[in-house]
Order: sequence, then structure tokens, then C-alpha cells
Amino acid sequence: MTSNRLAKQLVDLGGLAPEVIARRMAYFATGSFSGSSGRRRELTRMTSEKFEAAWLSWMAMGMELAQIQWSAFSWTWSIWAPTQNRQDLLARYDQIAAQVAAAGLVPYVRIAKGNRARLSRKGR
Repeated sequence: MTSNRLAKQLVDLGGLAPEVIARRMAYFATGSFSGSSGRRRELTRMTSEKFEAAWLSWMAMGMELAQIQWSAFSWTWSIWAPTQNRQDLLARYDQIAAQVAAAGLVPYVRIAKGNRARLSRKGR
């Protein structure tokens, strides 16, 4: 389930990113780089959204890891939890990695979708 979500996000991002890059390159290629205030705003937005996406991605992955660690901690320290639960958690490492990666991709996909919609609306 999580690996399907991760694959869908990667495919979405793989399709969105080149489109957004092409629209921005076309936008900047049509005029001089001395630039109007609109071009400066677009350049500023382009760089600031990268920092925002990275920050949100790290926060999402951190929260996902914290939830996974809490569940592992509660299983480990519970005297009622059978040993099978701890072994089951160890066997799920690939699923956990996919879960964390999927959580980290959410901000990038959201921002790329927003950029595509915004840039196509402006006729760029």
C-alpha cells in the first residue's frame, strides 16, 4: 500500500517537474534578465519554495519517524506484547522506509502541482 503511494508520488513528480521547469525557462527566455518586478518575484518565489519544500519534507519525515519509533517503543516496553510484534517491526523495514519517503515527497508534489496550475493560468 505505501509503496504504491510512493510510486504514484514519484510518477506525479516526474511528470510535473519537467513541465514546471519548461514553463519557467520559456518565461525567462522571452524577456531580458534585467527584469521587471514580475520576473524578480518569480525568481524569488522559485528559490524560496525550494527551501519551503525541503523544510516541510524534513518535518513530515521526522513526524513519520517519530510515530514509527513511538509504536516500536510501546511494543518493546510493553510486558504484554508478544515477541512476534518486535520481530514483525524489524521485518517491516522496507515498508517503513517507503512510508517515510512517501511522507517526505508530499510537500514537493503539492508545490509542483501548485506551480503547474499557477504558471499555466498566467499563460506562461
